Amino acid sequence: MEKGKLHIAIFTDSYRPSINGITTSIDHLSVRLAERGHRITIISPTIDDEVHTLHERITLISVPSLPANYYEDFRWSSLRTSRLLEKLKEAEVDLVHFMTPVFTCYLGIKIARKLDLPLVGTYHTLIADPTYYEQLLKSIIRATPESVWYYTNLYYNAADLVTAPTQNMVNLMEKNGVTAEMVAISNGIDPSVFDNSRAGEIKEKYALGDKVVLYVGRVSIEKNINILIDAFHRVWEELPEAQLLIVGDGPKRKEIEKYAHKKASASHIIFTGMIPHEELVKSGIFGAARLFATASETETQGITLLEALHNGLPCVGVDALGVSETIVPGKTGFLVPPRSFDSMTESILAILRDDELHSRMSAEAREWVQMHYIEAIISRWEGIYTDLVARYRAGEIERKDYLHIKQILTTVKRFKIGMPLIKHHT
Repeated sequence: MEKGKLHIAIFTDSYRPSINGITTSIDHLSVRLAERGHRITIISPTIDDEVHTLHERITLISVPSLPANYYEDFRWSSLRTSRLLEKLKEAEVDLVHFMTPVFTCYLGIKIARKLDLPLVGTYHTLIADPTYYEQLLKSIIRATPESVWYYTNLYYNAADLVTAPTQNMVNLMEKNGVTAEMVAISNGIDPSVFDNSRAGEIKEKYALGDKVVLYVGRVSIEKNINILIDAFHRVWEELPEAQLLIVGDGPKRKEIEKYAHKKASASHIIFTGMIPHEELVKSGIFGAARLFATASETETQGITLLEALHNGLPCVGVDALGVSETIVPGKTGFLVPPRSFDSMTESILAILRDDELHSRMSAEAREWVQMHYIEAIISRWEGIYTDLVARYRAGEIERKDYLHIKQILTTVKRFKIGMPLIKHHT
């Protein structure tokens, strides 16, 4: 390995071909680090033969796994470490970074400790929120916020350093029992990938006017899309030319489409389905919209919010967690109280109706978001990794044991199991 360059093993239970915020974050991080001369190995149960590496310095490893029968695209990975341990030992990995508190990352924690390597954990998803874990577990496993925090803390307290994309998330994790060293670092966005030259084509394809409210993201319960639809319906009642463009897919798409189709404003609510991120950024969709809106209360940051701001879209979002650090009220958009239809309606209408307000917010959005540009974020990551490796090798960081499976099993008494979790597949 070239002097000053690292080999980083990234463990994740969610990666390509699945498209989500974790995948986007891993791609941004790994590709930019590879471009700077570092080596990256990504380990996930979701990688298949159709997934191709994004850079010659990036290696993909698929771990053996079985599909879970209760959540789309989720897989239970094998807990055997011997073969993977040998691979990473031979590859001379310098640091392990895990992204999700599930079994693939359990392997990452165990391997880091067996190879005596520093360990970083990133908290991407607020799975302790009932709207998330109830959808994820589908009543097969009954949980409480306290039991979910207990489970996830087993993973993150095993790390030498924990990161989250916003300070609000760091504070929430500390409040709920994470005792490891923590730091906030943005997911970041790559400004160079966006191209709105095809905005006219998008407008023509979806018959869009000039009053388009955009939502991009997972179509699922925790995103509160029904609330956004209700607020939009009130907007439409006052401004009949308004339209809502919902970009994305998810487990509740059919249900939410049915909900929207019952509204009198249904013809002004357009669902595009899933658009791969590399296509989305060049599709012209951001250029075809006037503002971005979300009713989600569980965002740890919201990459699509940052992307909207970069494209000059004022944003309307809920004053909670990561969103409250991503929207500057009155400057880059508006923050509204959770589940406040009236406030969301008023904020959307204000931006749709007032050209001067929209123009000012658009300019401020483009300027403010620059602190989240990926080059600066990757420089921070380089500093964090390098410092952690140096401190670890110097013996300045107390050695921790790996996360034992018996510790994870202690959570069983905190959950109620309703039925078998895995279907048998031939």
